[in-house]
Amino acid sequence: MSNKLTSQQLATAAAAAGFEPRAVRAVIQVETGGRGYDKITGFLLIQFEPSWFRRKLPTATAQAIAAAATAVARHTATPAQAALLQDWVTTQANGVEGQVNERLAFDAARRIDPHAADLATSWGLPQMMGFNHAAGGFATVEAMIEAFRQAEANQLAAMLRFIKATPRMASALRKRDWGVFAYYYNGAGYKAFKYDKRLAQAYASLA
Repeated sequence: MSNKLTSQQLATAAAAAGFEPRAVRAVIQVETGGRGYDKITGFLLIQFEPSWFRRKLPTATAQAIAAAATAVARHTATPAQAALLQDWVTTQANGVEGQVNERLAFDAARRIDPHAADLATSWGLPQMMGFNHAAGGFATVEAMIEAFRQAEANQLAAMLRFIKATPRMASALRKRDWGVFAYYYNGAGYKAFKYDKRLAQAYASLA
């Protein structure tokens, strides 16, 4: 059985959740072009977020990184400290990259702290942040990732649960109030990436 989402699956799931399928399709079109896996590798599409990684790191790990940076500057670092700092630099240099560079940054983050790396990454078709796993219906971020690996239908179902968990976001999607929707779905900085305009354009293009 294919792990790709069909048009019928999308239409059925969106309607059951109380959303217009065309509006839901517009969201995933903007987020990932409508696919949950990398065309070349087949891996889940990801976007590793350095700022969220900093926030999700345990205090002890952050202190170890700071100590490693000091030791490297003083030329007293152990091999383990040098490797830790190199991984940290790799994570913090990440921007909006292609999947090869995203994976390099993500893998470096997982060597530092796997759980924090998973929380600080957006995943699959809906590009849902790992720290939103509970709103998406999962007890752990690891459970969310495993479900996402299995099928795009699982990714869509989690996305719809996530949207419905915030009534204002759900209402905005139903009304196609793209500015309000983008605020809740993409964050307060949505205007910098023109998410509201891109959503409106995607919706219009799907007519």
